Amino acid sequence: MKYMIRKMAAEEYPLLEEFLYQAIFVPEGVEPPPRSITDQPELQVYIRDFGSADTDRALVAVCGDKIVGAVWTRIMDDYGHIDDDTPSFAISLLPEYRGHGIGTALMRAMLSVLSDSGIKKASLAVQKANYAVRMYRSVGFEVIDENEEEYIMSCELNGFTIRKMTINDYEEVYALWLSCSGMGLNDVDDSREGIARFLERNPDTCFVAVINEKIIGVIIAGNDGRRGYIYHTAVSPDHRGRGIARALVKNALDALEKCGITKVALVVFKRNETGNAFWEKIGFTGRDDLNYRNCALREMTRIDT
Repeated sequence: MKYMIRKMAAEEYPLLEEFLYQAIFVPEGVEPPPRSITDQPELQVYIRDFGSADTDRALVAVCGDKIVGAVWTRIMDDYGHIDDDTPSFAISLLPEYRGHGIGTALMRAMLSVLSDSGIKKASLAVQKANYAVRMYRSVGFEVIDENEEEYIMSCELNGFTIRKMTINDYEEVYALWLSCSGMGLNDVDDSREGIARFLERNPDTCFVAVINEKIIGVIIAGNDGRRGYIYHTAVSPDHRGRGIARALVKNALDALEKCGITKVALVVFKRNETGNAFWEKIGFTGRDDLNYRNCALREMTRIDT
């Protein structure tokens, strides 16, 4: 589905009332509430006088000439309120446009806007049964509190965004790999043609981390229908220690799980102490009961960093 994301114009702010109503989670089998529910004070805080504060921000997703989704943030005393410096999120799509990745794209776009504005953290509240919980986790939100029905989630904004990798990223990604020690490359699989072939087979499981349009992290992941495999995870040495690698891995694992994969494997050089420590720390255990074997079907030149 083709769509574009742009800043919401001030004259479009009245549409937020509709998107506020669409944001109300309705469990399966339950009748939707009357539209007058948005008049309740606890919901009006999301839209009343929107745009009157410098911290009010809104983006929309547009298909053709139709606005089909919106994400907006403001500092307010809502269900997800953390403190007076942290903006809270609201997001929704028209029902017929859900399930196409538009919501995730809106979330990532707004996180980028907030990060570029110097915002350090964002928050939201979501009912535990809401399928959107998974999406929020995939873009970096974590549960920091909860009650019987809801999670309170927050996202630390470290100035980077994560998106799917395309072949147009190849030159930057390859240069990044060469700048990182412990990488095992070759002139066949890691050529532009080799990576293009891999991306064609695995279009939804490879990601890059970006700061100010510059790629500073990458993860290559794919599957054979039974197992998932991770290759060439790297973060620029100048940007390590900020959670970028964890975020890349999380996005890859979530994407592989959506493909029905239940187990993921990877190979790390024994000499790569930093890499081995990282993978061990996040739950990738070593196996001492296995021997790794391979067989080259054609000649290739190794390029180890």
